[in-house]
Amino acid sequence: MIFLKKFLKHGTRVASIAPSSPQMARELCRYVDSNSPQIILELGAGTGAVTKQIVKQMHARSQLLAVEIDHDFADRLRKVISSENVEILVEDVTHLHETLSKKGIDKVDLIISGLPMPSLPKETVAAVQKLMQTHGRSAWYSQLTEFPFAMYRKFYKRLFAHVEYRIVPVNIPPGGTYHCRI
Repeated sequence: MIFLKKFLKHGTRVASIAPSSPQMARELCRYVDSNSPQIILELGAGTGAVTKQIVKQMHARSQLLAVEIDHDFADRLRKVISSENVEILVEDVTHLHETLSKKGIDKVDLIISGLPMPSLPKETVAAVQKLMQTHGRSAWYSQLTEFPFAMYRKFYKRLFAHVEYRIVPVNIPPGGTYHCRI
């Protein structure tokens, strides 16, 4: 219910009316490497449906920075995720470049996003592009979308050189993922 309430109150700032299904979470985590340490950035962590899958799959020495702007979602996330390898950041993505620099993180290996990118303000999209260009040059960017077809492919092709789409019908609502690289 918290997702539906937040969606109705905040609209495009909240990507969904429900948490991601286990099938969606697994597909978003396609490039989480259990054999090698990674620095993983999760944008729009919500209440932790995808975060749990990342933690389940990631290498024991990986580091996950779960970013969530909504304090209620972040509080719930803290209750369900307890790992020394996970840091929950309550902040806007537009400030994340500076936060990573302050933490001495100059490279991330994977960005997983639940943010509704096509409907976000241009400055937020620009901030994600800056993250990819400065911290994620060789990283995969895995993006959730909640339409069962690739209608946003042109949008992502403007941001990334390599774009692939995979449908995930078992989700509420049905959707898919974009896996992209610059």
